[in-house]
Amino acid sequence: MPKYDVRSEFVDIHTGNRILPGGDPFEPRDSEQYDRLVAARCIAAEPAVLVVNDPTTMSRKELEDAAIDVVRSELASASDDDLRTMIQRFLDKASDGDDDIPLSKMKVDDLKALAFKEEIDLGDATKKDDIIAAIELAREVKDA
Repeated sequence: MPKYDVRSEFVDIHTGNRILPGGDPFEPRDSEQYDRLVAARCIAAEPAVLVVNDPTTMSRKELEDAAIDVVRSELASASDDDLRTMIQRFLDKASDGDDDIPLSKMKVDDLKALAFKEEIDLGDATKKDDIIAAIELAREVKDA
């Protein structure tokens, strides 16, 4: 859900926090809360305009928060088909990226996921070196 400018003071029923106008935009938890707050004129009906400070001077936390706000504002206006396309593009890019990372640099859980994706039976392999050996062997057999 996007964030909305606060027009008048209210208490968030979910957190108990007092929300004041002029502060950070408020993000309703659900459409029911949004409808109540708009009807009571506590928040604006239209999403807040996203203002991002100069990224070159922002801390890591500020950069992450700003990136999340940017994505949320884009998601709010995206159609269902646009969202499906974005998700598929992400999945395609993530699967393409597996080949670029050396197996030795991957974590055990990522190696197991890769083996599952490539339909490689790891047998009793649980240690990183054993999993890597199983993946490499399966790939050699497949390429032969």
